[in-house]
Amino acid sequence: MRRFLAVLLFLALPVLACAPMTAPQAQPPMTYSAAVPLDATVALVDDQDRAYCAGTWVGPEKILTASHCLIDSDTDQVAVSVHVRTYTGVVFTAPVVKVLRRADLGLLSAPHPHAWAPLADSWAQGEELTIIGHPNREEWTWMRGWVSRGLIHDSPEDPGNMQMLQVQAPIWYGNSGGGAFNSLGQLVGVCSMRASQVPDLGLFVAPGEIVAFLA
Repeated sequence: MRRFLAVLLFLALPVLACAPMTAPQAQPPMTYSAAVPLDATVALVDDQDRAYCAGTWVGPEKILTASHCLIDSDTDQVAVSVHVRTYTGVVFTAPVVKVLRRADLGLLSAPHPHAWAPLADSWAQGEELTIIGHPNREEWTWMRGWVSRGLIHDSPEDPGNMQMLQVQAPIWYGNSGGGAFNSLGQLVGVCSMRASQVPDLGLFVAPGEIVAFLA
């Protein structure tokens, strides 16, 4: 499992606490299936307004992402807050509530209630997924994937103790923290790693880890 790269799916260091950014012009409306919750996903952006990670509203004022998106790789320090942009173009500063490096999960606090995605409590091998992220800074990119299998993987802090889903999908740098959703629009997993030697193969944090983290 060392072929998986755990911290290379984000494109820039997270921004530490600073003043809120000016909201960019709203994006043009997009047509999508009601089961694909584009408006429940966000972009984590740096001080030049470029996306480097993704996230998903999992409650009216809670945004879930990957913990490695919130940690400075040079200092190993967790950010106090990060800039977040919504699907409609609103930008705000979101405080970091907590991180769990063992499961590569992080939680942000949003200033206002928002539409959110429900959590899935199960998954099936071969299940089709919709994955939303910002690969190579291409924001709100929709892609199709499938659950290959479930597995226990080495975590950053506790080897062999991380529940994950192996997903067949063309994820790339910038997908980190983004969600994989089932046909009901429920969050099935959070993008964490991609394979270094196998094309279109990634690892997503499994539902059990997500539910336990948010409990």
